[in-house]
Amino acid sequence: MNSQLKRPLAAFFILWALLSAACIQDNQKTTDTITKPSSNPPSFPQDLYSTGNLSLEIKAPECSSGEFNVSVKLSNVGNTTVAILPPTPFIVLNFKLYAQNGSEMRYNGPVTTYLPFKNSDLIVLRPGEFYEREVVLNKDYWLAGNGTYKLVAIYDSREIHAEVSVPIWRGKLEEFTWITFGECDQN
Repeated sequence: MNSQLKRPLAAFFILWALLSAACIQDNQKTTDTITKPSSNPPSFPQDLYSTGNLSLEIKAPECSSGEFNVSVKLSNVGNTTVAILPPTPFIVLNFKLYAQNGSEMRYNGPVTTYLPFKNSDLIVLRPGEFYEREVVLNKDYWLAGNGTYKLVAIYDSREIHAEVSVPIWRGKLEEFTWITFGECDQN
């Protein structure tokens, strides 16, 4: 190999080694930061239970021509205080759409990924309290044509991974509403 090729090749390997070492060192810093416990951990009430009575309500517009908002409300209707996983769309909170003949429409929308839930993600609901959030959906997630459909919201925390130090409510709730896709009257 001639000397003109050796110098650039040697410089390339030295640069590669330096960048690799910096990336490894940077990854170790990130891992240490992630795994260190928080200096101010969230406080939880002493009367926190993993069982309780929750209800799920959903509200959607009667009609939509595309994108629409769905309001999801989780209420503690029992007499115990519970910690719940946040109703994160497409992880803990899922939606199904059914045609009028009962056939389920295939979901083709975005898919969310997540890291395991931590104590800081939990929502504490005392008896009578609720948590509500808005979710933006689109009829195109199911390639739905014009017509009336049954929209089902499913809050399911049974199999969701959580790295928490307190008991959390595990269960499945379902609720539905009807929505029509197409031209909507503005009256």
